[in-house]
Amino acid sequence: STTGTTSSTSASSAAKNSWVQMRIFQDQKKSGSKVHAWVAQPAGKTFKNNDLIYLEFEALKPCFIYLLYNGSSDKPDQASLIYPNSQVLNKRLAKGVRFTIPGETQEVLDKERAAFTGLQISGKEGADTFVCLATPMKLNLSDADGQMINTIYSKASALIKDPNAGVEVAANSLDEQALSKAAANTADLSNEVYVGKWLIPHKEN
Repeated sequence: STTGTTSSTSASSAAKNSWVQMRIFQDQKKSGSKVHAWVAQPAGKTFKNNDLIYLEFEALKPCFIYLLYNGSSDKPDQASLIYPNSQVLNKRLAKGVRFTIPGETQEVLDKERAAFTGLQISGKEGADTFVCLATPMKLNLSDADGQMINTIYSKASALIKDPNAGVEVAANSLDEQALSKAAANTADLSNEVYVGKWLIPHKEN
């Protein structure tokens, strides 16, 4: 088991007009100590398999946030929705609200001990890709089939050439047919949405 505290410093990857900011924290031992701590990492860092991390996302303006994930072992156009993972979480976030992936980063074992929980880096050498859709309107992507998620992911990912960047676009420039099925009001598809893309490169030990 390990104990530690969350680092107060943070490495951010927020574009000038970004709606969402992502930070990566890694489980590391403090220098000269056996005590572990979550330590913020710079964007673009290459991790190794078995490294333990978690992701923190912050809404920089009021919006709904949807996260699509493509792992290094997945096909390039294959993605899954990892947030929100329930209808309860599918709600507008106020500016400054943060959430983490996974939802819990520390598990209490007893009164004196706790263990860190996070995402363990694994899979073939390459990069895990996270694409974010930040929208002013609610989407029902949790009810979408795999083909719709893959289509939206591919369209959104193709808009961003540089890693760890984002862009504002008209919602209907992604995939109007797919989004019209997910949007409660198709008139909202004329609104601007924010598409962010982050890569987490990793290699084998």
